[in-house]
Amino acid sequence: MYDFAPPIQRAYTRAFAPLARFFHVRLGLSPNQVSWISFFFSMLSIVLLFAGQLWYSAGALLIALFFDAADGSMARIYGLQSNMGQFLEFALDGIHEFLLYLGLAYLGYITYLWFFLLLGGTLLVKIYRTETGFDPGFRRVSYFFGLIVGFELIAQAVFFWSITGFLFQLGIKFVRYYKHRKIMKHIQ
Repeated sequence: MYDFAPPIQRAYTRAFAPLARFFHVRLGLSPNQVSWISFFFSMLSIVLLFAGQLWYSAGALLIALFFDAADGSMARIYGLQSNMGQFLEFALDGIHEFLLYLGLAYLGYITYLWFFLLLGGTLLVKIYRTETGFDPGFRRVSYFFGLIVGFELIAQAVFFWSITGFLFQLGIKFVRYYKHRKIMKHIQ
């Protein structure tokens, strides 16, 4: 999530290291297996959302997010990062976000306009995530705030946060391009 800023990434990894250690050393799970467990709880949260059980849905999502944080930390700590792991992170989180937004729209908590805007903002961020190493996150965590202040307000905040993240990603790309160009001038 924060590959572009190693100190932040290290702090994030350290925060979830005990959980990652428990899953990997004590239970013998791989990061990809933990990703699938996270996805199971993510889908359970969607089923509960569509059933109108918002608080139970939030509980399942909270469990999913702990597993989601542990899989990446585990991969970094034990040197188990892989292309498949990155793909699972991208695809499984994306499926959950899509269904979460769809469920909120279907149940009338947000308009379909906000559903499409959230989807667009999420796709913009995900497109450059692998290239820039930056994802502003917050999209799935925002569900908890939506329970308190309302999902429409949170949808607006998440959309603008995603657009801000996308612009930050463009800034990272520009700086890298400029540095590369400067280096190439000195070589010639």
